[in-house]
Amino acid sequence: MTLLTTVNKGKRLDSRHFEAARAMQSFGVPVRYGNNSMTGRTKQAIVRRKNTKKKAIKASKGQLDGNELAIAQDLIKAGVLKEVVEEYLNRKMDNE
Repeated sequence: MTLLTTVNKGKRLDSRHFEAARAMQSFGVPVRYGNNSMTGRTKQAIVRRKNTKKKAIKASKGQLDGNELAIAQDLIKAGVLKEVVEEYLNRKMDNE
């Protein structure tokens, strides 16, 4: 084998590899799902973490703990008007 033949075979092997890689990046299924490179996946993970934190904060804002609900039940049993207890709970939710 001559040096020229070896270089040409290497070029063919390289071109096959790079054509396959380019075809996968350009025409494959992952193209439809955004940037799947390492930087794209890292960015996607950061966005997911931020959204998860936002959802957790949003969910916790509208919740009352058990003590406040127990207090509300005791107030109702004591004869306090239902509207007053609802106002109390609404104010507690707004403060959090």
